[in-house]
Amino acid sequence: MIAGEAKALICLGATSPWRCRTTNAPSRRCAGLELSVHVGTKLNRSPSPDGERDFILPCLGRTELDLQASGRQSITVEDSMSMVHASSGKLKPASPMLRSEPAIVAGLAKAPCPPAKWTGSTSWKTTIAFAI
Repeated sequence: MIAGEAKALICLGATSPWRCRTTNAPSRRCAGLELSVHVGTKLNRSPSPDGERDFILPCLGRTELDLQASGRQSITVEDSMSMVHASSGKLKPASPMLRSEPAIVAGLAKAPCPPAKWTGSTSWKTTIAFAI
């Protein structure tokens, strides 16, 4: 991206060049992108894309229930004391169309490929980790 060769950028959660504090080079390069997509649990102004086509898309938040064929899903969260623990949502999702970040990653991996082991991965997040 800094070399000016990237045409698109997809960011999940807090992984965003707009949050880069040490240099503004990534932010400058975002202006030249043909496409930028930011998938986040909160629709706010933290991503500030300014490319040709920019999308800010919602996904399931950690407080929303993610119920798949294999059961209730959990994610890991890190608190202010650097302790990592599981978190399972209890609230009804804001929309039945919302997907979790792991489901989005599995969908992106599955889209350009013939049916493979990614097929069941959205219903069991651990499968994704093992496959990676």
